[in-house]
Amino acid sequence: MNHKLTILLSIIFLLCMGILIALYTGWIKSPVILSPLSFRNSNGTVQNLNANIPLKNLIKREPNTTYDAAIRDGDQYFAQGDYQDAIDEYIHAAQLDTTKIEPYQKLGDAYLLFGDYDKAFEKIQYVINKDPTNEGVKISLAKVYIRKSDFNNALDVLLSLNPDNQEVRYYIGILRAYQGDMEKALNNLMTAAQLNPESGIGKKAQNTLANIQEFNLFMDGKNIHLRTLLARSFIQNGEYQLAIAMLKDILKDNKTYRDAWVLLGFSYYLIGKNEMALETLNNAYDLDPEKPETQYFLGLTYMKLNNNEKALTFLILALKNGFEPRSDVQKKLADLYLITQHYDEALKTYLDIIQEGKVNDINNYVRPIWIYIDIKKQPMEALHLAQQAHTAYPDSAMGYNLLGWAALANDDLVTAEENLDIALKKDPNIQAVYLNLGDLYAKKGEKEKAKDFYKRAYFMDKNSSIGNLAASKYNTLQTP
Repeated sequence: MNHKLTILLSIIFLLCMGILIALYTGWIKSPVILSPLSFRNSNGTVQNLNANIPLKNLIKREPNTTYDAAIRDGDQYFAQGDYQDAIDEYIHAAQLDTTKIEPYQKLGDAYLLFGDYDKAFEKIQYVINKDPTNEGVKISLAKVYIRKSDFNNALDVLLSLNPDNQEVRYYIGILRAYQGDMEKALNNLMTAAQLNPESGIGKKAQNTLANIQEFNLFMDGKNIHLRTLLARSFIQNGEYQLAIAMLKDILKDNKTYRDAWVLLGFSYYLIGKNEMALETLNNAYDLDPEKPETQYFLGLTYMKLNNNEKALTFLILALKNGFEPRSDVQKKLADLYLITQHYDEALKTYLDIIQEGKVNDINNYVRPIWIYIDIKKQPMEALHLAQQAHTAYPDSAMGYNLLGWAALANDDLVTAEENLDIALKKDPNIQAVYLNLGDLYAKKGEKEKAKDFYKRAYFMDKNSSIGNLAASKYNTLQTP
């Protein structure tokens, strides 16, 4: 193998790992996190949110009585990624109006994203039987086949559809690329990229083309490198089953290809197959125990498997060996310290992230403020940090929320209300504001107002730590 090419590919691999990590292993999923990873029960114990806590439906909502309302709520749940509740609403809609096929198409899409491919297939086939001309649902059928790694049937479905459809072109393109028919792959991907360049599908097509173009920079590039770059693009685009199939084929040809082992392990991690991820990443580690990316992904996988001791070992190694972006491993380490109740280490690491200032994100302040308020019982320190956050992000609704939260912890109810009201006006979609307003009115003795805000916080996202905490506080106020 050309030594120069190997070095260049390794550099590219390291750079692109940073992109993948940023896309798929972000520290904070959304800017509404308030009580990260854990929350305190009324008895003072800390619940680990990585555990399966049966808190669903703690606050009852009256069932919808009309088809349109059930579809509306299902769509809302679907949009926020709450696929189980979306499924429940779509099933309810189908029961309210048995003449409609719309709920079944939506159920197919919800089951697909929920990961229940057999039920997705069942609902999609039902719609196709009722409406054989529905091309949108046939595209969903092709996606189900891809998720089930039945690539030939997926391609057969797509080839029967309108070639002017951007999704059809994109999926044909990536399937042809997987098959190794690069001429047809390029033709379809270029068409998909041109049909609507700014759409999500257009950008995915462009990304795959960019990976192919990157390979073409090397005059003496090997086919195995092209396939690895394609697998990387599949991961970046969320087509994990295609990536896994491609990487397994690559490793049949070259069992010592370290980077392919790393990407395969990362793919298994992303689809929740943690034991397989661990086995695969250990293969990469055996080939090169000093590679920080392997150490980082092993740390993440051990976290998923609740082996916190080994997770800490590998994350510390990754940081020591120069993993980039450094802030990503710092964040994961801090979260792990928090989970394991090493609060001083967690606080120090969170504050280091803020001090280094390499990540422009106000959410960096959330967890350390939480530690100051709930764990260390140092509300003035929390207030100083909230003021620092507000100074750094003066126009941020979250900044006002943090000021209100810290003021509330200091029993300054007037200042708390002023800041939380500003936060609410600036952005009415921050779940944490409603929880903090609930706490504010609970402290003021206005029980019904507090319950209303807790309820609104809960229904914004029932499965988040904020939703669970809001439900717990609501139920406490309900108790005579």
